[in-house]
Amino acid sequence: AWASGVSNHMGSAFTADPESMATFASLLKSRRLFFLDSVTTSRSVAVQAALHAGIPVIRRDVFLDTGIRPEEMHLRWKKALSIAKEKGKAVLVCHGRRESLRAILDLVPDLEKEGIRAVTLDELFERDRTS
Repeated sequence: AWASGVSNHMGSAFTADPESMATFASLLKSRRLFFLDSVTTSRSVAVQAALHAGIPVIRRDVFLDTGIRPEEMHLRWKKALSIAKEKGKAVLVCHGRRESLRAILDLVPDLEKEGIRAVTLDELFERDRTS
């Protein structure tokens, strides 16, 4: 398989529409895909639709690069680390920008110092399924 899941980057109106999300979640289930809700709107019903359809779903906790200034990304990174320590996991998403990659490469060494391990969503779903 090429992909194990999907996320929404744009599509706030879509993820806020219960009927559309129910149909989409059913499609994802038929293809054995998970859904990552990037939470592009506070009105998202994606998690509820995915749970109702019986597919793995998770919401992002922190959007790393809503701004491209390194200081902003550093603050969001620290927020993600704090959430990970508190909840046992944190889902961090970002754009595929050069600035974002640079920030991640600079900040990843913090993980080991903080006792946090980066994992894929597949690994996170597997951990949650077996715990």
